[in-house]
Amino acid sequence: MLYLLDADGTVYQNSMSVGRALVRRKIERKSLDTLKWKPAPETVTMERVLRAALRFGIPTGRGLIVAAGYVRTLEAPDLLDDGRSQQRDLTEQLAVLPDPTPQFGAAPTDAYRARLTKLSEQRSAAEAKMTASLERAQSQRDDLLQAPIKDDLAEHWASVVKNLSRQAS
Repeated sequence: MLYLLDADGTVYQNSMSVGRALVRRKIERKSLDTLKWKPAPETVTMERVLRAALRFGIPTGRGLIVAAGYVRTLEAPDLLDDGRSQQRDLTEQLAVLPDPTPQFGAAPTDAYRARLTKLSEQRSAAEAKMTASLERAQSQRDDLLQAPIKDDLAEHWASVVKNLSRQAS
């Protein structure tokens, strides 16, 4: 999948692969601007697309095109961190549920204590997996952001934005 960052900051998407897009542009000599683009989900932000596009993008008359994989790499740590927060909230909510088996005033049953122990073990295992995934995603994002911004892509982006502002005046 590709994202197009239009000069006005709007993000569009197309299901074409980068390889197919490059063949279309370089071999078939067809503009990528003429592809059928549809609005990207609101979760795909202009800032993340631009950060990736300035490093790995393809210039077009409308703006910059970038492979969705780069954008997902930038988004992954935030999504995983949100998931971890939701997981912690759920764990806290489950921890306060009362033992439904004993009568009022009776001691907790062995089965209930065993269930709490199992839930605690599962929570610890899930937390460890989530932490490892988050660290991996952060490392991948950091590696991606170590790539320098390409001067030609930055100049192209500045040019299309400037042209848009001239047209608006």
